[in-house]
Amino acid sequence: MQQLGIAGLPVTKLRSAYDLPDELIPKPHSRAFADFIKYWFFQPMALSRRELDCSFLRDLTPEELHAARKLIRVNLQTRHIHIIEGTAALEDAEAVPILRTMFADEPEESRRLTIAGSLWKLAGDPVFVDSLEQLLASPNHILKQAHYRQVLWLKDPRSIDFFIRLLDDADDFV
Repeated sequence: MQQLGIAGLPVTKLRSAYDLPDELIPKPHSRAFADFIKYWFFQPMALSRRELDCSFLRDLTPEELHAARKLIRVNLQTRHIHIIEGTAALEDAEAVPILRTMFADEPEESRRLTIAGSLWKLAGDPVFVDSLEQLLASPNHILKQAHYRQVLWLKDPRSIDFFIRLLDDADDFV
C-alpha cells in the first residue's frame, strides 16, 4: 500500500514528478492548500485545460500562500506550462527574474508565449506584446490556435487590434 502524505495524496507519485520538500508544506494546512497541491502537482489536467475554478487560491492563509509560491518557484525547472502559469495565478513577483531568464533561454515558441504572458501579468513586461506580434506574424496555425486567447491578457485596446488582425488569418479555426 502506498504511503499517503501531502494533502492525503500518494507521496511517491507526487515526488517522482515534482520537488515538494517537506519543509515547504505547512502543517496543518487548509482545504485550499490541499486543493492547490492536488491541482498543481497531482491532477493538473483540469488546470491545463482551463476548466478549473481556482477561487480556492483566495482562501490560502498568508503562510500557505508563501509556501505555494515557493513550491511553484522550486518547480519552474520542470518547464511545465501549468507551473509557469502558477506564478501569475499566485501573483508571485519574486518569480519575475527566474521567468525572465527562462524566457531568454527558451527556444520553443509556445512555452515562450506562456512565460511572456506570466511576465505580463506579474510585471507588465512588454516582452509579451512583442511575443504576440510574433504570434500574429507566424505561419504556424497550431501555435495561433493554442495561444490566441492570450490576447485578452493585455486588458487594453491593443487586444481589439490584435483580434482584428487575426481575422485575416488563413486558418479558419483562428
